[in-house]
This record gives sequence, structure tokens and C-alpha cells, in this order.
Amino acid sequence: MNLADIILLTRKLTNDRLASGQMMSQEDFLRTLLNETVVPDFVGRKKWFFKNQVATSQAPLGTHILQFPQSLQDVKLLILHTGTQGTTKKLTRMPMVEFFDVHPDPSQEARGYPESYTWVNRQVWFDKPMGGDYNIRMIGLLRPNKLINEADTPFWLDEDKHMLLVYGLAGFVYQSVEDSKNSQVWFNIYEQGVDTYWKESENQLDIKASLGKFMSKGEVEITDPINSPFVQRYNS
Repeated sequence: MNLADIILLTRKLTNDRLASGQMMSQEDFLRTLLNETVVPDFVGRKKWFFKNQVATSQAPLGTHILQFPQSLQDVKLLILHTGTQGTTKKLTRMPMVEFFDVHPDPSQEARGYPESYTWVNRQVWFDKPMGGDYNIRMIGLLRPNKLINEADTPFWLDEDKHMLLVYGLAGFVYQSVEDSKNSQVWFNIYEQGVDTYWKESENQLDIKASLGKFMSKGEVEITDPINSPFVQRYNS
């Protein structure tokens, strides 16, 4: 579902309540409300599995600064990929002040394999210029893409869950026109959908397991897997 679909469905659910009396067009208002209110609300509600994003950037010979990928808002882990097992490694993150105290001007250091990094204003700084053409793998927190053009889609969200954004947007639209009854209806649907998605998500697959089988509360706990009659054996 792209931005055009989200706006069209929201207009249908809200009966074009924003069609008149607005300082900006209905489409512009819905786009702004979606990007600045609904998406941050949805992403911030849970510790979603999709919040951790992976991006790979090229680091050519002589590079000591890399721009953040658009999909990341910070860097939690950074790995240098040189193409050789011995030199492909995780780099050490240093606090900004400590980094520049040790490396006042990384561009003046001898080229080689970086050992540490820091990040400032959506830029990653390395302790020395790259000694070759390498790749940098970054793992960090999701930075949701802004939905500006009609064909834009929320790539970070499963396609079958895009309707949750529509429900949330409908709730905020009714709230903006002080229609508390209808806003609560759509907020309830939105929140129920969010809770259901959370229960289905990867973060909820850490329940107790034994011998590859999930155990719910009340089941027999296996203390002797060799002789227990509750263990199903294969190839025996």
C-alpha cells in the first residue's frame, strides 16, 4: 500500500471531513499528519523487531567519513568488511569527545584498517582513512522514511499491516475536528490491531521451549529427556 492508497482509504473512512475549512489541502494535511504523528506513534509504541535495521555502505580508499544511510538514525554496531577474514572485524565505538581528543584530525593519519569510530550529525568518523576499497555494515535504529510522493511506501512495515496506519490516521483526523466519538472508534481498532501485531511479532517468540517444542503453562517440564515418556523420539 503506497501513500496514495493510504490517503484515499482514510478519506473514505472519515467521509472527507477535512474537505473544507482547512488552511492547507486535505492531501497535504493527511500527509503531514501521517508522517509527523501516526508513524512516530506506531513505531514508538513497542520494541518492534523492525526497529533494528542493517545497511551496507561502500568505503573507498582514503575515506574517513561516511554519511548515515537514510534508513538509520544511529549506529549501534559497525563492522568493517575488507574481503579477508583476518581483517574483517567489529569496530570500537568511542564517545565523540574522547575520539577527537585521541584523533584530532583522522584525515592526517596513515591509511589502513580502522579500529574505532564515532558519529556526529549523521556522519560516521573513522580513526584513519581506509587503506583500500572496503564495505561498512551498520546496524542501528530505524529512521522511518517520509511518505512524500504518491508511490512511497512504509518499507519497514509488513504490507498486510499497512491498514493499521490508515486506522490510526482516521482516528487522528476525527480528533483534529473534535469528533471524540468517531475518533475513539478508530483509535480502538488501531490499538487492537497494534496489540495483535505485537503478539504475533518476533519479539514474542521467546516463550519457554524444550527439545524444540514450545511449552505453554501447565505442561509437564522435562527433567530427564532420555527416559521421559513425554519426549517424542525420531529415527529410533
